[in-house]
Amino acid sequence: MPHKSAIKRILITGPESSGKTTLARSLAEAQDEPWVPEYAREYLEKYGPDYTLNDL
Repeated sequence: MPHKSAIKRILITGPESSGKTTLARSLAEAQDEPWVPEYAREYLEKYGPDYTLNDL
């Protein structure tokens, strides 16, 4: 098992209202890890739908 300080990233994708946020929160809680809410919608509203890999 990796050291506790190792960076862990999990991406959950799927259609709207399919339970992604609930799943992410539950996984984070079960693993005693931080949870980061979705930021894409806020970003796209601010900067528009055109973005590059460097923006991610």
